[in-house]
Amino acid sequence: HDKDACVQREEFCCRWRSHSAIMFLNDDSVDVELQFTGGNFFFAENRFGHDQSLVTPKCGRLVGFTSGAENWHGVKHVDSGERFVAAIWYTTESQHAYDHNTLAFYDD
Repeated sequence: HDKDACVQREEFCCRWRSHSAIMFLNDDSVDVELQFTGGNFFFAENRFGHDQSLVTPKCGRLVGFTSGAENWHGVKHVDSGERFVAAIWYTTESQHAYDHNTLAFYDD
């Protein structure tokens, strides 16, 4: 098992996603409680992770890309701490859009 494998599968589950974004919510900043090592996001030439282009996590950094097979991607192993991100997906297909009137956040 390759711990740094790409996350996309041969059978892509959500073909309606046109664009994706990852927002880093922490990094190796001054706040020791929020630090982590490893966990670099990467783009790869193919699903096996070859020819990687690394994106170093930085709090507030947004990585946006089209969601097709042209952007194989994954995450390197997190060596220590916890990595926090917000994953965001967009669509250009109205039948898959969320009804903003029904979205709500609940506080437990």
